[in-house]
Amino acid sequence: FSLAIIILIQLVSTGKSIPELLQPIKITDNLYAIENPQGGNIAFLITPEGIIVIDSGSNQSNGLKIYYTIKSVSDKPIKYSSGFCLKI
Repeated sequence: FSLAIIILIQLVSTGKSIPELLQPIKITDNLYAIENPQGGNIAFLITPEGIIVIDSGSNQSNGLKIYYTIKSVSDKPIKYSSGFCLKI
């Protein structure tokens, strides 16, 4: 939750809008994939404690799109992320 507030404050203070979302692909009830147009694929698992993101990518400029795409599926906190796009 606090990460989302920090990102929104940064967006508002810089005059930027929320980025266009990527398309999450449902694999099973709690497992999703995101095809990253800037290279690589991302997976995220929704657990009772929060979200685990696997290979969030190496391009930090794409991090907001990935973050908001994940949050469009679940409002649970992101507890763990591998890769460089999402620093938790």
